[in-house]
Amino acid sequence: MKKIRMITAVTLIAVILGSLLTCFAEEAPGKAYVTISDGKTVVAAMKEVDVTDKDEDGKTTINDLLIAIHETDCKDGFASVNGDYGLSITKLWGIENGGGYGFYLNDQMASSLADEVKAGDSLYAYVYSDTTAYSDAYSFFDQKTVSDQGGKEITLTLKYVSGLDENYAPVFSALEGADITADGKDLGVRTDAEGKATVTLPDASALISAHKEGVVLVPPVLVSSVTAPATTEADTDGTTAAPAATGDVTTGASGSGSGRSSSTVWIVIAVIVIALVCVGVIARGKKKNGAN
Repeated sequence: MKKIRMITAVTLIAVILGSLLTCFAEEAPGKAYVTISDGKTVVAAMKEVDVTDKDEDGKTTINDLLIAIHETDCKDGFASVNGDYGLSITKLWGIENGGGYGFYLNDQMASSLADEVKAGDSLYAYVYSDTTAYSDAYSFFDQKTVSDQGGKEITLTLKYVSGLDENYAPVFSALEGADITADGKDLGVRTDAEGKATVTLPDASALISAHKEGVVLVPPVLVSSVTAPATTEADTDGTTAAPAATGDVTTGASGSGSGRSSSTVWIVIAVIVIALVCVGVIARGKKKNGAN
């Protein structure tokens, strides 16, 4: 009878441990990155979003990422519908313009909101500013984020969709003569014939983008994050200025990670405690058996 009780106890503990470990795995969804332009400006830049099945269709898709970012940053600002061309956008960032929207996944044109996504993917969704000729040209830098490089030089390459091929697939070309900006201000640097430009990043966090006269660009995005601005000789009191704000643009983590991290810690503690209890039960059983 004692052996049966011990086996039952160990089995129950193993089941509990398994359940906790499953919860632990589910508590840590992967992250993707979402950028959105409302046709006038970039309103979200490389924002971290959980890769979860928001619309409960059994897979994680572009639609799920857009639902997620609107839930936190633009409530009721997104809508989609299944039509002749698949799942498509009918409202983005609160804007309804009759279907003038575009979206690229990892800098490649996506076919539908139902395209699947995974952790680490980068999504750019935008509202067309030209809803007559739809001449907005998607563009992107060869880098999307840099960390703690304030005040340093980096070289960027800018490409854009210069047209479509015979299969209506986008043709990417280097963009010459584009002015590089930081938080909307020109840095006095233009791209060369290869689309390259060497820029000195601002000391504080900034959104790097570009524009070119005569070309309707979907703004390229590079988020330069500076968590610890370098001190200068003028900082004699040992303090440093806070990073400059980047307007109304939302960047970085969605802010939901802190609660998840806290619950994860408690799960780990629970697993350790139950594991110790399990070891104690087994040891006690062995001692009793030895005494008999």
